[in-house]
Amino acid sequence: MSGSMIEIDSNDKGKRTGYLSQPTNANGRGIVLLFEVYGLHDDMKKVADIYADNGYTVLVPDLFWKKGEGIVFSYEERQAGGDTFNEIGGFWSYLEDVDPAVAALKQRVDGPIALMGIGLGGITAYTAAAQGKADAAVSFYPAMLDVSLADGFATPWLYHYATDDKIAKPGVFEDIGKAFASNGKVQIESYQGAEHGFIGPARAEYDAEAAKVAHGKTLDFLDRALG
Repeated sequence: MSGSMIEIDSNDKGKRTGYLSQPTNANGRGIVLLFEVYGLHDDMKKVADIYADNGYTVLVPDLFWKKGEGIVFSYEERQAGGDTFNEIGGFWSYLEDVDPAVAALKQRVDGPIALMGIGLGGITAYTAAAQGKADAAVSFYPAMLDVSLADGFATPWLYHYATDDKIAKPGVFEDIGKAFASNGKVQIESYQGAEHGFIGPARAEYDAEAAKVAHGKTLDFLDRALG
């Protein structure tokens, strides 16, 4: 695989860019990967590369583009990242960047596209999927989810939950499980003893075994959901 920064588009607010990870042997399918509150840092690129190594063309849009290019924070700078998230317009700013990223990826693949999000990106992927913005979606440990979106939710969705998540809203796992119990397109996976952030290699909470299992389940899910 090979990875590089590309321009997605530009407007009067600035230039959207993103990290594009391209597979050596492409399967014709794409993933838009949405980050947390730390920016487009190396861990996000590593996650993108995992899926590119499995045939997917992966685009990680820089969701902080309104504040400038290349703004990243360490995992110890969660407050600063959260402040930047709020300054760009919060969750709705993330959501409005989904369509341009999907459109840019469609110029590079001729098959279906999934949304994948981590943390706040996972909330965004879920919400965008409820609006039919992609062919499938994956959310890694979102801290909260709007249960009301379960009504009429038609997009295949995989939800990864860490049982020891200290950031997640209490009861979110149970509420989502009940809301989607009869939806055959939704798969929910939990990771006993794992914490919020367990797939981030540079995080203190990183759990190599749980991350390996989660990525494996995601690849199986995407293979089924995207055909």
